[in-house]
Amino acid sequence: KVIKHFLDNNEKNSKTEKDFKSVYKKIKKNKKYFVSIKDVIVIDSLKADGLTMPNNFKENISSQLTVPQNLVDLVEQNQIGLVMLKIIEIIGEDNLTDLDPETVYFLSSILNKLNMKKIRNNILSEVLPLRI
Repeated sequence: KVIKHFLDNNEKNSKTEKDFKSVYKKIKKNKKYFVSIKDVIVIDSLKADGLTMPNNFKENISSQLTVPQNLVDLVEQNQIGLVMLKIIEIIGEDNLTDLDPETVYFLSSILNKLNMKKIRNNILSEVLPLRI
């Protein structure tokens, strides 16, 4: 339900918030659930799209994941062209589905900061499974 937000660019934020809250309730009840990097990618991207998270939601989920400093510097300097060239270089000739979750995290994080949602959504629609 929540992944549909990235697949359909016309998905309403209120519907996505409702879907996320229902999924979050199920996850919260399951004590054995492990939050994966792909979960963090979805959550950070939803936040970047302006969705509000539940009140008791952990805010520091992505604190253990890092983004390469050279990309952060380029984003701070608003060097969009150079960032896009670096992203193309990182992906290279690989299939998006072959990228490791950490790489997908920092790619989505950079694209969130640059507000390049269409490119991010295209990457996420290829990388994320229909269910996570």
